[in-house]
Amino acid sequence: MNRVALAKARRSLYGGLVIVVTAGLNPAEAQDSPQQEIHRASFSPASDEVFAVVTQFYEFDRALPLDVRTIERWEDRGRRFETVVFSTSTGERVPGDLVLPSGGQGPYPAVLMVHGLGSNRDRWWEPDRVSLPNSLLDNGIAVLSIDLRLHGARSVANDYQNPVYLTMGNELFVRSRDMTIQSAIDCRRALDVLGERTEIDASKLAVAGYSMGAMIGLYLSALEPELVAVVAAAVPTREQTLPSDPFNFAVRARMPVLLQIGRTDWLSSPEDARRLRDLVPDERGHLRFYDAGHRLPPEFAGHAAEWLAERLTSQPAG
Repeated sequence: MNRVALAKARRSLYGGLVIVVTAGLNPAEAQDSPQQEIHRASFSPASDEVFAVVTQFYEFDRALPLDVRTIERWEDRGRRFETVVFSTSTGERVPGDLVLPSGGQGPYPAVLMVHGLGSNRDRWWEPDRVSLPNSLLDNGIAVLSIDLRLHGARSVANDYQNPVYLTMGNELFVRSRDMTIQSAIDCRRALDVLGERTEIDASKLAVAGYSMGAMIGLYLSALEPELVAVVAAAVPTREQTLPSDPFNFAVRARMPVLLQIGRTDWLSSPEDARRLRDLVPDERGHLRFYDAGHRLPPEFAGHAAEWLAERLTSQPAG
């Protein structure tokens, strides 16, 4: 079964519910939005002592086996596709799709693509975002996408309800917070999966995330210092609770970070985006604005791929 067929099959199982929800309620897709506000002008980073406590939320036992299994393999235009599953820190199985470039045997650089709230790993292959994986693959860079906690093929743990409901009000705050933190741990495990593959160059790994996935990308910028680069597209900059505030992680980033923000995004603001960029140490923060809301125009994906390829294939200073 090829990638398109797999995507159609998944949408036939649970996509209808997602479509209904996102059309009416999902703030991650909304374009009619509240007025922007500046939230972070007075932000002050947590102390190193406090941040050391925060990072404990994201730790896991690395001795736990990944137990990676390949479910299916196929080729398309010389590209090699694999559907894989691995064990995360809780023992839950995490599904993902790994694609290796055509030509050569590697080892290839690789990018972990992290979807947003209420979405799934197939989102990266839809028309407005497919230029990110396609451009990376054309540049000899492998890509891996996974379903985050309670999303996609893992939505059974949320009784197949779209997890966007967890963010509405405070009744399910702990479940929402834990979903985000566990998703970040799942992504750390996914990076370990990449690091174990002989076809992948473990010294050339990067992350690209959208919305909630962008927040996770910023968490990883501090938690995974060996990453080469991080792209955070449509990252919410509104104030978060201490354990999940991306600002506290960005200030400890060890690599170049690209922020891609819509000027009218109701979950952000130009002022807050600039503040976030300036927090990245050693002037390695990069910021690109788009005339859009939270849903960025398709060209953002090509811009992100170009920026990542420059760093993964040549690794300039910043």
